[in-house]
Amino acid sequence: MKANVGKLEQMLSLCLGIKSKESLHICYQQERKEEATEIIKAGRSISSKVFYSEILGTRIPKGVRERILSSDITVFCVNEDATEQLGHSEERESACALGRRVAFLLDQLYVPCEKDIKEIEKRAVSTAEILSRSKKLTLITASGELEIVLSSDMQRRKPFIITCMLRKPGSWGAIPDYAEVGIAPLEGKARGTVNVGIGITGLGRIREPLLLEFEEGRLVGATGEKSTKVLEFVRSYKNLDVLCEVAIGMSHIETRSEWLFSEKKRLGYVHLGMGSNTRIGGMNDSERHLDFIVGRAEIKVDSGKTSLFKKN
Repeated sequence: MKANVGKLEQMLSLCLGIKSKESLHICYQQERKEEATEIIKAGRSISSKVFYSEILGTRIPKGVRERILSSDITVFCVNEDATEQLGHSEERESACALGRRVAFLLDQLYVPCEKDIKEIEKRAVSTAEILSRSKKLTLITASGELEIVLSSDMQRRKPFIITCMLRKPGSWGAIPDYAEVGIAPLEGKARGTVNVGIGITGLGRIREPLLLEFEEGRLVGATGEKSTKVLEFVRSYKNLDVLCEVAIGMSHIETRSEWLFSEKKRLGYVHLGMGSNTRIGGMNDSERHLDFIVGRAEIKVDSGKTSLFKKN
């Protein structure tokens, strides 16, 4: 996937705010080497300190980890599954803690409109403010309702915002146009049912709805397309059956993508995370993180009088 180097310069400047004296590190997998090469060329037209590293799978060798921690900006140009897993990795968290910026390149190379990006950021901030003062979220789909406890008087969970505007120290997200607002809910509290209509990251898209059932914050049943595969996979990892995240897409920009991951950014699309959430404000430790993309649904907070999003 090639793009004009000048356009890529604009994308790096708009999304990352990269300056001439900052160091840029491109971390890529062989299958995306062509795109990584284009980003390297664009980066060198802005900065004199551009480095690159190749990795296999999601394993980060010691030398690459040191480069990630020492570079002002690291751009991961990896496949869809690695994008999901490395976003929840210790390397990403440690880099951000040091004030580094970390970006994941989606399967598109283009320059988004700055006006659109500002509108998305404004929407994300207002949505996060609502979640920060809410104690309960109810997700309403065709199968029924799923009640998710976000916070209590004793435990307050802070929402997080992941966008494509990564100019501040310690920020991370996905470029060129990703945006979501999410929260790690209180573990052991979610109960009810939900219809998953789009797919599961790592397991693929679905054509027929997948019904999930939760009790005491854990997945206890699944019926429909890929239900057997889902249950087998979830049960193969410790604590992967724990509902660990609820997030909502914030981007109204319509782009074509082959990645299921990119569905999560769509405005009003809900996804439920299972497994690891210790790096997004939760307490559930697991080797994996799995996202179930519900699609659009009605979302109500607290007493149900406030609809955060309506299905249509």
